[in-house]
Amino acid sequence: MSIDADVAAVAARSCRSVAGLSSGPFGDVATYLPNRRIIGVREMADHLEVRIVANWVPSLSQVGEQVRAAVRPVAGTLPVDVFIDDIESPTYMPEAVGARESARRPQGKEGL
Repeated sequence: MSIDADVAAVAARSCRSVAGLSSGPFGDVATYLPNRRIIGVREMADHLEVRIVANWVPSLSQVGEQVRAAVRPVAGTLPVDVFIDDIESPTYMPEAVGARESARRPQGKEGL
């Protein structure tokens, strides 16, 4: 069975918790087409591999399930294996960091 890698990539990226697709630690996870490649989606004989960069969320297992559910219709009978290669950190909030830092600082002269 041959899947439509473009549709699988769009389905994976449509999940709110997905920041983007990843070509894996060695840059080889892709579907190669004439004059282009679709990173993050690779059809194997016995499964479909999808590699993502997740947005920071409390539960990464939920991210995997969301992506699997979104890509499953494209995969047909192939199991969908989702790999989270990286996590996009939340927007830097200096006021929140400053509050945590001041809470850790010793108070009084002994802290100087």
